[in-house]
Amino acid sequence: MKHTKAIIFITFVAALSLILYFVFIHPRIFPPKPPVPVKREIYKYKVRGIDVSHHQGSIDWSKVKQHGVDFVFLKATEGEYHVDTRFADNLRQARAHKIPVGAYHYYRFNRSALVQWANYKKIVPRHLIDLPPVIDVEYHSNEDLLERSNKARFLEELKLLQLLLENHYGKKPIIYTDGRFYEDLLEGTVTDRFWMSDMRSVNLGYLDSSQWVFWQYSMRGKIPGIPTEVDLNVFNGDLQQLLQL
Repeated sequence: MKHTKAIIFITFVAALSLILYFVFIHPRIFPPKPPVPVKREIYKYKVRGIDVSHHQGSIDWSKVKQHGVDFVFLKATEGEYHVDTRFADNLRQARAHKIPVGAYHYYRFNRSALVQWANYKKIVPRHLIDLPPVIDVEYHSNEDLLERSNKARFLEELKLLQLLLENHYGKKPIIYTDGRFYEDLLEGTVTDRFWMSDMRSVNLGYLDSSQWVFWQYSMRGKIPGIPTEVDLNVFNGDLQQLLQL
């Protein structure tokens, strides 16, 4: 009986020792292999740019140019009245350093297309903009407004704003949005020219490759001359195609 108890005790101690070893000691000596990183398809696109607003503060555009940024989108306006406080200076400096420039408008669902177009038109000189106008539509700061409005009416207003911008600037506008908003409201409706914000996907497989023009793949970029983190983007084409948009 004593012999049996001794065997059981020794077996228990041995099992406990093995458990403690593999839980506390083995991982320190033989750390687990890190997961194989997924190679995002952004790396096959060679034309790269940024988008900035007043949140980036004062930018040293000479350093941005030296870093090899191929294009920049500047926040210009929002809603009916708001104008980004850094837009005029960013536009002047980016153009002085010969970086192709675009300007975007943050769309407010509780304002008409006409008043938002008037705001953008007043602030963004068409002879100083190289890239098509951009309409930024997303749920952020807008979700409650959309829930209280008619979605069909929203799409009508968005289409009207696209038409007004295209007629004035002579370039078909681009819609900036994210995957959720695209699937909820925009898929198959307003345009085939999207600037997609997607920080996680390996690719933009939920869109035909001809539908997306720009891909914002990170909001945590580090660019010399910019004192904060900045959004990073790629263009779906080459430099010549960029300037022909």
